[in-house]
Amino acid sequence: MDHFKSYNDSYGFKMGDQLIQATANLLRKLFVFPEAFLGHIGGDDFIAILDHHDFRYVCEEVITDFEKIKRMFYNQDDLDNQYVLGEGRTGLNRPIPLVSVSIAVVTNHRQQYENIDQIVSEATRIKKVCKSVNGSVICGNEEAV
Repeated sequence: MDHFKSYNDSYGFKMGDQLIQATANLLRKLFVFPEAFLGHIGGDDFIAILDHHDFRYVCEEVITDFEKIKRMFYNQDDLDNQYVLGEGRTGLNRPIPLVSVSIAVVTNHRQQYENIDQIVSEATRIKKVCKSVNGSVICGNEEAV
């Protein structure tokens, strides 16, 4: 999730925990088929591993459903403004966008990986690309993503 810290700072840890739980429940609902593994890395980070390359539909569903769910976790003023006031890196209060989802997709469709470290490195690189884009987004190591 993007901007989760600002959400936690604005709405408190209890609401933050509830948002993480709602996200986990959403992912459990969408990754139920036997060809998927779903894990919670920690905090607001999750991982899903599929044994096929048909990821686009489920990723789009994650974003669509997350955007609906998150509306239950904000007051109307913040929803109308599309931001919360939070402390930025400079220490000053500034508008910070609402929580969004970045989905970093790493596939072996066109590129082979020798070990898990290479996969983690590629996922980290793609995650940085995703987080540089405002709003919920899917980024990956294939042109089709």
